[in-house]
Amino acid sequence: MPLVMSARTSEIFEFNKMMLLYVGTLLIAILALIRFTVYRDVRKHVYLLPLLGFLGTIFLSTSTSVDPHTSIFGHYGRFNGGLISIIAYVVLSITALQIFDKKSINTLLKVSLVSSFIVILWGIPGKLGVDLSCILFTGQYTNACWTADFQPAVRMFSTLGQPNWLGSYLAIHFFIALYFVSPYFLTLINKEVLMSKQKIAFIILTVYGLCNLMGIWFTQSRSSLLALAIALVICAALAISKYKARFFQPLYLTLMLSIVIGIAALIFFPKQLLSTSVRPQEGFFVTDSSEIRKIVWQGSVALGMRYPLLGTGPETFAYTYFLTRPLEHNYVSEWDFIYNKAHNEFLHYFATTGFLGLMMYLVVIIGTLAVIFMQLKKTSIERLDFWFYLSLLGAYLTILITNFFGFSTSTIQLYFYLIPILAITYSLKVHIVETVQFTQLSRQLKMFYGILVFLLIVGLYMITRMYKADMLYAEAKVLIAQDDHQQASVKLVQALANHYEHVYEDKLSGTLAQLAFISSFDDPQTTSELTLMSQQYNLHTISESPYNQQYYRTQAKNYYLYYQSSRNIDDLLQAVKATEAAIKIAPTDPQNYHTLALFYTVLSQESTVKADQAAYAEQARESVRNALRLKPYYVEAQELLKSL
Repeated sequence: MPLVMSARTSEIFEFNKMMLLYVGTLLIAILALIRFTVYRDVRKHVYLLPLLGFLGTIFLSTSTSVDPHTSIFGHYGRFNGGLISIIAYVVLSITALQIFDKKSINTLLKVSLVSSFIVILWGIPGKLGVDLSCILFTGQYTNACWTADFQPAVRMFSTLGQPNWLGSYLAIHFFIALYFVSPYFLTLINKEVLMSKQKIAFIILTVYGLCNLMGIWFTQSRSSLLALAIALVICAALAISKYKARFFQPLYLTLMLSIVIGIAALIFFPKQLLSTSVRPQEGFFVTDSSEIRKIVWQGSVALGMRYPLLGTGPETFAYTYFLTRPLEHNYVSEWDFIYNKAHNEFLHYFATTGFLGLMMYLVVIIGTLAVIFMQLKKTSIERLDFWFYLSLLGAYLTILITNFFGFSTSTIQLYFYLIPILAITYSLKVHIVETVQFTQLSRQLKMFYGILVFLLIVGLYMITRMYKADMLYAEAKVLIAQDDHQQASVKLVQALANHYEHVYEDKLSGTLAQLAFISSFDDPQTTSELTLMSQQYNLHTISESPYNQQYYRTQAKNYYLYYQSSRNIDDLLQAVKATEAAIKIAPTDPQNYHTLALFYTVLSQESTVKADQAAYAEQARESVRNALRLKPYYVEAQELLKSL
């Protein structure tokens, strides 16, 4: 999965990984159900209770979401974190519990290690100025295919998409490599002679470990380096304590309490822990990411407190964060960025699924740690099993730490859900209770298999249509950038026919408004029809996602285009109304006030009543002052105020 990417989709990395996850989950689930009818063997474990409880809270939060579609499918372009994705992870976990044993786990981890090595090798040329992804996508032997926001020569990201994501992924695999290295250390400790094959394997793993560390360093991901350091210290402390058993329990309790106290303190004492010294600045500057995170965390805590029980709904953060977005966010260099995550997985769940979701998420984490610690307690440091569980602990801790300073992606999420299953099943053997001859299938069983085949076909068909819809959407965005709105509208209509997304609908509404304006010069009838369709799509988009200020901005822009066609001042007033609706959702966003001032300025110029002209001019000045109150060094607003 980490190697999957495509330049033909709207999002190169995560979208493609999620589609592969859905296909894999569907196939695995169908095969698991068939396996059950053959072997009639079901493994159960108490860990499934918190896992299913967490899934239940996601269902509940989705049912009360401010945007059910987004909560079901996930924020567009990422998808990870939506209800469907959580179902997929839980299904994979339950299936893995049924089939994993020591042999299959070792095979899985070896494949994972090899994949991570390929990821490292893929990223290194980009550090030297020749990114392999650019060669694959464009044929260019440079890094030029990436925008200024993606610079592989500065921070390596390889096939994961972002440096922090790559760093988190490699930190996990450092500990997987540690597990495979541990037998050789045990051999040396016991003063045994390594065989030639063992020496070669040891050298290969050592080289991998060095490449892994180099890869993490090239990402310049501070959270990944910190996670690796903390996890190594904790694992070393536990290994040392194994020699004196009385120290084991205190370390266990200390770790568990530290996690609980840390999260509780972050939630209940945000002012003390999340204080920021960010102040308004003039000119170009780059704000440290840690300061930006603290501001986003403040807004996340406030959002969770506003919707305390079940939050705003899974993956709705990109829209609802604006409700409680701190004023200080306007003072950072990324003030106009859209944050679809809280950059802290714990606070993200708090904001989007409330106290209930956060509590169940913590129960899942505590359950995982309890499973690993119980296994560590049972094993001896001289046994390979101990080092396996210790490696799992280290890998899992890196996930928790990097998630604390960032957020999970599809690849990291997969390890988050599978690591506890690996710990549970490592010491188990495949146990076959009963088999059924395929030639002696009952009529009911044949019908059951027929239903499974039907569900498989339907599921693959739906996933294929989702994938096709996204490719059409990606093509439409390119056409819009080229001002080919006619062809873009065709692609967007086709995308909506394959799979509904209000993101597509929003783009289509804006594209139709552009076409209405263009046709107004020679075809009034077509203009009227296009305007009506544009309005209908926009109203439906807003009804589906009423807390997305971007859709109100689209409405405002559309009405301004309608005004350009009709010269009807009522269209300008509708643009003002739409902008005011956006301000209600995002009261601290200065862009909306600046846009409102522009509309009032046009109204003051176009109105034929002198009293209205003066009133609109004053409202324009008041709006631009509000923009400058929120962001004192807002250059566009300063220039507009001077012109007024």
